[in-house]
Parts: sequence; C-alpha cells; structure tokens
Amino acid sequence: MKYFLLPLLCLFFLTGTVHARSTIPVVNLENESIMAASGKVLSLDDIARALRLAAPKRGWRIEETGPGKAIGTLEVRGKHTIKVDIGYTERAISFTYKDSVNMKYGKDGDGNPVIHPFYIKWVQNLLSDVRAEVSRF
Repeated sequence: MKYFLLPLLCLFFLTGTVHARSTIPVVNLENESIMAASGKVLSLDDIARALRLAAPKRGWRIEETGPGKAIGTLEVRGKHTIKVDIGYTERAISFTYKDSVNMKYGKDGDGNPVIHPFYIKWVQNLLSDVRAEVSRF
C-alpha cells in the first residue's frame, strides 16, 4: 500500500508546483503620457489631485513626498504588498518598483529583477485610473 501512496503523493505535490505562477521581469513604467481631454496643460497639483482621486478606487494609498513625487502602496487581501516610487511632471508620470512583500521578488539567472505577474497589472491599473481622472480636467 505504501508503494502506491508514495508515488501518488509525489505526483500531487509536483502538479501543484507546475501550476504555481512563474515570475516575470520587473517593468518600470517610465514617462507615461498624461493629459487633460480639453488639451489644457496640467499643473503638478492637478496630477497630484488625480493621483489622490484614482488611488483608492483599487485600494492604493498615496504618500506625497515632495513636488512631483509620491510613494504608492497597495496591499491585497492582507497577503501581498507592493510599493512604487511615483514621479510626475505636467505631461508624464512614472512608476518605479520600490519594494514588495510576498510577490516572489528576486533575481533571475542573469541577475535581472523578477516578480509575480500581477505586479505590473496592478501598476498599470493605477496608471489607467490616473489617466481617467486627468481626462476629466
């Protein structure tokens, strides 16, 4: 009986690891264009306001650290956390990886940073929400 159960247990655990999400390269969103639908040139205050309005929609918290600078933090289900440095001008916004918890952050065989694939999805969602807010100005 044990000769039958041991291979079955090994197969069960191997199947679980095969289906685990693999990591992807860390991608920073640099100088992503943002503009008002009216074509008006935005101020840094306008961008900061759009960021503050957009962030809570998907659970992001924003800490402004200076003119044109902020840190965005997203905690998902009390299990995963990501932090990004945010830099913005009147015409563009950038999101740069800062830190994470339980997101499989590490280095690949070539020493390049990798992370769980949901990281970029969550950051792109924030960018999309900021663009939506800015388009209303």
